[in-house]
Amino acid sequence: MTQKKSEQKKNEQKEQEYLSDSIVNTIWNQYEGALQRSRKLRESRYEAYIKALQESTKFSSEYRNTLKTFYEETKKTNADVINQIQPKNSEEKFLEKRQELRDQWKNVGNQWESLFLTPIKSSFDVAEKLEKRAIENSKTYLENLKKSSKERSAASDEYIKLARDTHQKFVRRVEDSVKVLVSVGDK
Repeated sequence: MTQKKSEQKKNEQKEQEYLSDSIVNTIWNQYEGALQRSRKLRESRYEAYIKALQESTKFSSEYRNTLKTFYEETKKTNADVINQIQPKNSEEKFLEKRQELRDQWKNVGNQWESLFLTPIKSSFDVAEKLEKRAIENSKTYLENLKKSSKERSAASDEYIKLARDTHQKFVRRVEDSVKVLVSVGDK
């Protein structure tokens, strides 16, 4: 019969709600909430970084296209100006020699233009390739970060669960000890 009473007391103690449970649960719930918010913030920072990188690449591409368009417009305007300057009425022989000379100068000018534009075009192409590669590398890097972060999160969640249980058990033991001391002091 005494065994039944002692077992009954143990069951009552297990079923009994501890005063410290609400405090411990509140502390750990706040910690877990803060942890979840920081994880979401980290994810949004990753996304913002990729978006900023893409936007800057888009701006650079538009800038290069603007420079190319500006150059083509300038070239077209210069050609129009030169065509307007030509004398309208000239001798045919003089005009033929002049046309021949103009064709030669045009050919030389085109070759010089091609020679001078080659490094610029090449640098534009290299810049475009570098930007694309930077975006690809950044995406890959961030995907690896996300993957390792998820793995660490799973492990840290387990540690948090264990720490929470250990903390709760410790506080319950302290509370039980205080109850025993108070009950002994009352007798």
